[in-house]
Amino acid sequence: FISTHLREALRALQAIGIIEIRRGIGMFVTESPLNPISKSFDWSVFLKAEQVEKIMEARHILEVGLARVAALHATDEEIEEMSEILDTMSDAFRHHNTRLYEEADIRFHLALASAADNPLLLRFAQILRSALETFIKAVPHTAAGFKYHREVLEAIRKHNPSKAEAAMRRLLSVTEIHLQQAKPGASTPNPNAVLASEAISQR
Repeated sequence: FISTHLREALRALQAIGIIEIRRGIGMFVTESPLNPISKSFDWSVFLKAEQVEKIMEARHILEVGLARVAALHATDEEIEEMSEILDTMSDAFRHHNTRLYEEADIRFHLALASAADNPLLLRFAQILRSALETFIKAVPHTAAGFKYHREVLEAIRKHNPSKAEAAMRRLLSVTEIHLQQAKPGASTPNPNAVLASEAISQR
């Protein structure tokens, strides 16, 4: 049995060529169109807008669901592991160590997927994160993004699935803002300004 959310995630992954589904045979991981791209290049030159939208659609469907399930199933040991990863991200951010920050970022999302206690979901998370490694490295790292990583973890620590979902949505929304800003000639709100606006509206 495949849930509606998982089915939608599979369709999004198939749409951007990460997986291939053959009726009556099964599902296969294809060679990602992002793998050959050096991180020194502007990823937007190689990816069509529709592909980027599908990538973010897949992330919203999969990762928001993973955050919810992780809040239900994460063990103390898994929560501690994610906390240590975020400590590494914090140190890397303060010391402007981009490589270390990116590696920890990927580790955090995979640890979160593992905490969901569903091997199938973990596998899809691994596929998505591996395929999008170059994409992830193209997104600027900000205090806003790190703040929402922390909020995701705190919601999981409290085993609050609704808050975990909401925090992950905000994290991905910040990523989308950066993607919009990366487009030539784009004029979009600063992520930190958006966060400030949200904080004021919630008082």
